[in-house]
Amino acid sequence: MQHKPFAHRDRDWQSLAAPAVLILTGLLLVIGELLGIVSVVRIENLWPMAVLLIGLSELSPDLARNGQEKRGNGPR
Repeated sequence: MQHKPFAHRDRDWQSLAAPAVLILTGLLLVIGELLGIVSVVRIENLWPMAVLLIGLSELSPDLARNGQEKRGNGPR
């Protein structure tokens, strides 16, 4: 059984991090709403900011460099 080098496992974790955060945030909002702790109506104005932050995180140089390496267009 071969193990992937650490760098590959690190990239796998990074690709799962954003969806995991979004799923956990959604679950916390739904559960908080059901328990009466969080009001989704009060925080609905934060969604545009969340979309902007996700978009900016996708444009970060680290992610762009990783994307180029995956396509084979990395630095020479």
